[in-house]
Amino acid sequence: MKTFLDEISKKIISLNYQFKDVKIVVPNKRAISFFKKSLSNNLSKPEFSPEIISIEDFMGEMSGLKKIQRIDLLFQFYEIYKTDNIGHKIDDFNEFLRWANTALDDFDEIDFHLLNADDFFEYESSLARIEEWAKGNSSNDLVKNHSSFFNSLKIYYEKIYKNLIHENKGSLGIIFREAVGNLEIYLQNTNKFHFFIGFNALNKCESQVFQEFLSLKKGEIIWDIDKFLYDDESNSAGKFIRKYFNEWNYLRQKKESFTEKNFELEKKISLVGIPKNVGQSKYAAEISEKFHNQSKKEKTVIVLGKETLLTPLLSGFSKNETKWNVTMGHPISQTPSSDFFDLFFKMHINISSNGFYYKNIHEILTASWVKEMFQFNKINIMSDIEKLVKANQSLIDPLFFIDQNNQNNLKTLFFKKFKDSKDFINRLINISDFFISFFGSIGSETIFLELNHFKRIKEIFLQLLGKNKIDLLGNDISSIYKTFKFLIRSEKVNFSTDSSEGIQIMGLLETRLLDFENVIITNVNEGVLPPGKKNHSFISFESRKKFGMFTFLDKDAIYTYHFYRLIQRAKNIFLIYNIKSEGLNSGEKSRFIYQLKFNNLKNHDLKEINLGYDFQKQYSKIDLIKKTEQVEKRLAEISSKGFSPSSLIEYLTDPIGFYYKRILKIKETEKVESTISYKDRGTIVHKVLEDLYKPYLNKILRIEDFNLMEKNIEDLINEKYELIYGRSHKKIGLNYIIHEVLKKHIKDFILKEKNLVKDGRTLEIIYLEKDLEKNISIPSLSSPVKLIGQVDRIDKLDGVTRIIDYKTGKILPSNLKLSKIENLFSETQFASSFQLLNYFYLYSSYLESDDAVQAGIISFKNLDQYFMPLSLSGSQKNNFIDFSILSLFEKSLIDLIIEIFNREIPFRRME
Repeated sequence: MKTFLDEISKKIISLNYQFKDVKIVVPNKRAISFFKKSLSNNLSKPEFSPEIISIEDFMGEMSGLKKIQRIDLLFQFYEIYKTDNIGHKIDDFNEFLRWANTALDDFDEIDFHLLNADDFFEYESSLARIEEWAKGNSSNDLVKNHSSFFNSLKIYYEKIYKNLIHENKGSLGIIFREAVGNLEIYLQNTNKFHFFIGFNALNKCESQVFQEFLSLKKGEIIWDIDKFLYDDESNSAGKFIRKYFNEWNYLRQKKESFTEKNFELEKKISLVGIPKNVGQSKYAAEISEKFHNQSKKEKTVIVLGKETLLTPLLSGFSKNETKWNVTMGHPISQTPSSDFFDLFFKMHINISSNGFYYKNIHEILTASWVKEMFQFNKINIMSDIEKLVKANQSLIDPLFFIDQNNQNNLKTLFFKKFKDSKDFINRLINISDFFISFFGSIGSETIFLELNHFKRIKEIFLQLLGKNKIDLLGNDISSIYKTFKFLIRSEKVNFSTDSSEGIQIMGLLETRLLDFENVIITNVNEGVLPPGKKNHSFISFESRKKFGMFTFLDKDAIYTYHFYRLIQRAKNIFLIYNIKSEGLNSGEKSRFIYQLKFNNLKNHDLKEINLGYDFQKQYSKIDLIKKTEQVEKRLAEISSKGFSPSSLIEYLTDPIGFYYKRILKIKETEKVESTISYKDRGTIVHKVLEDLYKPYLNKILRIEDFNLMEKNIEDLINEKYELIYGRSHKKIGLNYIIHEVLKKHIKDFILKEKNLVKDGRTLEIIYLEKDLEKNISIPSLSSPVKLIGQVDRIDKLDGVTRIIDYKTGKILPSNLKLSKIENLFSETQFASSFQLLNYFYLYSSYLESDDAVQAGIISFKNLDQYFMPLSLSGSQKNNFIDFSILSLFEKSLIDLIIEIFNREIPFRRME
């Protein structure tokens, strides 16, 4: 394949320059290694490489300034801001960061375009004053402050410029401006011929430097654009290069000589619509591997429209020997190490006067490698978690974790309240050291990345320890966190691979000067490629137009150039776009796709593919589990302890669930609830009622007894609440409402029964929370089967025995009307009836055959109904249970237990 770098290499070699007399300037550092390899391949004999340098380094060399780190510049800016911000409220560093970074980018643009600061800021202030005047009395504070804001920016800009020059440092914009100022001196002191290769959109500094070299015949600029794209004035890919040939004196005299017609050559272009980002990355990996397996010599590139696709893309490669090279770097901000510190900051930012939130503690202690790191340091942190779960504490005092005898303990570093920002940052550094020591002890390649992530993050925290930075940050953790997020945003992990081999993975801007046989681009959606109108700037569109700065229209043209430049020499092109609308993504294909379809060049084999892939993993449900010998032994074990009504209901409603919970003993994970759970609400009500009625067992209740009960309700509810949630758990918000509702339920219930006694009825409590059991013999089973149950209450009302089950949820009388016994074993809505008949069956041995018996529910969300008895059609009178029903129930119950033990009947998923 003929590439642009090969063409340039051959041209430079043919000019017979000594390489030591040549300097080659390219748009970015990434292209340098590719250029050197191309020169090497086209030389007939070994030679020392010419100097190849990026434009940024070239301008730095001319300016004589050292580039300042952005974080140091921000802190210097903040000092100037605090000093010169007269008459306005001073933002803390956290708020300052919201706008300062944008302001610094704007300052760079002012310098890139060699603007006169006085003229520029005066123009922006005038626009703001005109807007304020036009709105008159309706203008808001934002409009009124706009003018003064730009006046302030002018002061900040001038102070920063002056301070940096004094320190012999510069931002990128200052470096470019100073380079232009030193251009004449540089030209007088160099004898090298300069080649400026593959540039497109130039700022004013670059334009002035290049023109000076051209006019003095000390340099040549070589463009990388296809003749078709240059000639097509409706295509903005050639916008800037056409402009330079119209405006530059040197180029106007020299007729353009674009002869390459690569774009019109034969190409296979596939326009592939796939839902979601993961689908795109998987498809890109699949297609690239096919090309790579067909021919290792063909050059293939995957260009990611979104960097976040890198991880799913790499996971999409098969586990063969496919070679790949990532040149874009993996952001540290998207790694588990960064996630850990996010959680650490979140935990300390969210701390209340009552302590840490359990949710935050649980998140950080279950993050990647944390538990293992504690274990390495001989600390069983999970035992603390278990204690918290058992205590059900949602707010945890920091002292719970801290060992007073060992202040350097890991738990102290994690959970002790910080004194000031210096103390907090030092703790972050110490925690980083613990992780670095832990990963170093493992000595495995699998944790190499994690080790280096923590080393780099530690360096970031060390950056913040300078005295002036600590003072400016103050003691606000949010400011430290905001600064950390800002710093880590630009940090990337570079992959160590052979850059010239395998499938190349890049961002669009990194493809400059490079050509590939097979090009695969993801996220070719409007708003992504090109990115559209994204205005992260304080500079108005009007000012940009007046002073010749780049507008969003120019940035669109820049992306258009890079897109067409990348595909102009390619043979196989896959443009993959998201067809699913989600979030800010409209699912609209990019204008680039529409342009290619509109051009419809005769040698372009254009085909559209719409793939409805859904890459969400499909988990297969287990529909059938056979009963083995081990299952049979476990069932016998359960039987010896007793089948409860709830376990039998579980089998009836979900045999697979019964298998997991009862056979395998897989319990639901215990978790701390910040809001009173439904289970705990029931526990509180049951325990309070038990304590209220216990003193009056086997006594006829009197009005005075209920009066005493009413007085004890408040204390008992608080006592039971604290047993579950601990004393530190305050009853606020929703918990307070639930607490008051439960109290009202209990009061209403006591009042209901008090009124029964007032009306002359006799009420006697026989049992509370009564444990019942019964052994039954089943001929087909080798040992007796035990049935167990615990009845909430058994009493006598006017001589009628009542078997009562409390429910804190809502139960309706219709749920307790049963037409025939068989329905209990086939219809899930009769679970409460099944439970009541089980209790009656277990309690029947305590009864005489002529006793009047009812079994029913008291629902605290339906207290108007009070006691709702089980109703069996044709076998009851006045809702009294006929003892003859027991034999029918027992027969069906035995049949159910035989089915549970029958090895020929597997556990099945219910339809």
